[in-house]
Amino acid sequence: MKKFLIILFTLLSVNSCVEDDPMFFTISVDVLPNEAGIVIPSDGYVEEGSEIMFLAVPAEHFVFKNWTSDVSSIQNPLTVVINADIFLEANFERLEFPLDINVQGKGSVTKRVVPGKSTELYPSGTVIQLEAIADTGWEFVRWYGDIESTE
Repeated sequence: MKKFLIILFTLLSVNSCVEDDPMFFTISVDVLPNEAGIVIPSDGYVEEGSEIMFLAVPAEHFVFKNWTSDVSSIQNPLTVVINADIFLEANFERLEFPLDINVQGKGSVTKRVVPGKSTELYPSGTVIQLEAIADTGWEFVRWYGDIESTE
């Protein structure tokens, strides 16, 4: 009878130790495109049941778009309760700015994207060359608006 009690006590002790050991899960984060920003926290291990807040921080000239992969969301920051390994992709977009050109008087403006594509929305950092062309009898005086110049 003593041997049985000792074995039973030993089995109960082993089982209770296993149940008390916390489980850890892997978090993996990717940024797309990779130069577009960072995510805090990034890769690591967390205990089961942990509530983790992921913050996507855009680099200059980018804006956060959404989370994809194991969780799809547009929330930023994003809070997730970790109950399994998780892989997140933080998606960013390059900022775009409109270019509005209004001509007063008679003439036209040509534009050339350097290097480039022709569009009305331009990603941040795009170099655009503008040339004011006055009609006969008119002369270019100046640019005005967000950029003012006589060149």
